Amino acid sequence: MTIRALMPRGIDLNHHRSRAIGPSIRLADLILTATNQQVREVVAYEQRLWPRTFTLRDLVRRGETQPRNEHEGLSSWLQRVGQSRTRTELLFDGGPDDVADPTGGTLGDHLALATELNGLLARLSDLAFANEDGLGRP
Repeated sequence: MTIRALMPRGIDLNHHRSRAIGPSIRLADLILTATNQQVREVVAYEQRLWPRTFTLRDLVRRGETQPRNEHEGLSSWLQRVGQSRTRTELLFDGGPDDVADPTGGTLGDHLALATELNGLLARLSDLAFANEDGLGRP
């Protein structure tokens, strides 16, 4: 269903394959997940990834209250936005920061999720990357 839901958006997932977390994740500037459980898995793999690992909803929510300053680097902004987070917030699944998995649902469920993710990613892009020069520099 996900493949069918994304085709009208020009996204082809026919060749996508899930992969386990591996050493290359340490190179990421930002790690976005759909659920608190996935954040826990990333941080369990490598504790040093905590400051740059968020659920998409959590980062958008926090970022909208603390937008990135014009000359602030991404890592500085993530640190500032995440400063008030606690790891105990991640103990519960299915909370407001989790994106529901539509697997087993209808095509409509998948289309609704695609629309929601598109909106969240657009908001994040405006918050985190609007002032960059295209090379990742403020």
